Amino acid sequence: MKTTNFENWSAELEKVWDLKTGEDCVKFSELMYSLNGDEGVCYLEKLINAIKLKDDFGPYESLYNAIWTFPTKLVGQLLAKRLPEFQKRMGKHDQVFRFYIPIPNNPEVLNAFIDESKKW
Repeated sequence: MKTTNFENWSAELEKVWDLKTGEDCVKFSELMYSLNGDEGVCYLEKLINAIKLKDDFGPYESLYNAIWTFPTKLVGQLLAKRLPEFQKRMGKHDQVFRFYIPIPNNPEVLNAFIDESKKW
C-alpha cells in the first residue's frame, strides 16, 4: 500500500484504529508500513493520536516502527510537545513509556526533546 494523501490515509486509519477485528489489525499495520518518514508532521501527529488502547497485542509495534522512521529531531520535538497530553490519555497503561525508550540513546533526539520540553 502506498500513501496517497494525508486525508485518505488518515480516514483509513481512523476506520481501524480501535483494532476490533483481525482485519483491522492487518489494515492498521499496512497503514503503518506504508509510511517512510518523509510524509510530514501531520502524519506523525496522527500516529500519536492513534495510540488509544491499553492493550494492543502487537499492532502498536508497527506504529512504533512508523514513528521512528521520521527524522529523529522531529520525533523528539513532537514527543516532548505531546507528552503532557499523551501521559494524561495513556499514562495509566504502558503505551506511553515504550514510545520514549530511544530518546536517551540518541543525542539529537534527546536535545530536541529537552529543548521542546522547556516550553511546557
